[in-house]
Amino acid sequence: MRVLKNGSFYSISSKLFVGSQLSMLSALLMLGVFLIGSPAAARQVKLNGVGIDAVTNQKFENCTVAIDAYGNIDIVAPQYSAKGTEVPVLKTALPSAGGPPVNKYFIITEKSAPGMTQYEVDLFINAKWVRKFYDLEERIVLDVTKYLRAGPNKITFVAKKNIEGTRRSEKQSEYFRMMLGEGKVGGHNVVITRQLVDFRKTAADMTNAREQRTFIAQ
Repeated sequence: MRVLKNGSFYSISSKLFVGSQLSMLSALLMLGVFLIGSPAAARQVKLNGVGIDAVTNQKFENCTVAIDAYGNIDIVAPQYSAKGTEVPVLKTALPSAGGPPVNKYFIITEKSAPGMTQYEVDLFINAKWVRKFYDLEERIVLDVTKYLRAGPNKITFVAKKNIEGTRRSEKQSEYFRMMLGEGKVGGHNVVITRQLVDFRKTAADMTNAREQRTFIAQ
């Protein structure tokens, strides 16, 4: 930036003032980049298991809001329906709650390398114990529809670090994942049409954990 030499503002003090402004501006720009790139910016917002990150200026009434360990926000409001980027619509009638759901629901496990995280997870649905999942097991696909009811349901993961002998890995990339999804059975295959809950632990984790999520079964 140039200033006329014969201008009254062309002085050492003026240059220092301009320099301090530029330094402050650089610091603010760096702070903005840091905030934009922070993990909080990557949080997901879901309504009844459907992503609504692009939806704005929306108010939900009579709902339950859950925030998981990664900062993702799950809004449970059975009176609303959501379809991707479209604005959620208030349903004219609520599905009858308490009875068995019409759709099928499955727990699917996934591991980068079985046995590396050294976690075992007890699964509870609506306060009923379903089974224990072990890190050494291969992929499991389990139908859990019989534990559910139409409307809101609670699923709880109780993870325990079980190190026998030495620790096998400390890598963040080694994970034990459990996913709850709505799906269909075709022959010997299960196709997940809607992901509802995602829980995972990594080999880098050392603490035991208990996480509860709420989701809608239809």
